[in-house]
Amino acid sequence: MRQIWIIRFSDGTVGSRCGTREGAIELADLRKDDYGESYTIEGGENDGERT
Repeated sequence: MRQIWIIRFSDGTVGSRCGTREGAIELADLRKDDYGESYTIEGGENDGERT
């Protein structure tokens, strides 16, 4: 089952990552310098794909 994670950066930018929470954290860490130094990760909802 794939999960969708929402990444909210401190400057108001919102992104998403499909996969694991760890993958979302990795992506957010790579992008945080561009979008305000901090972020919050929300979600983990199933993307609707059957397993």
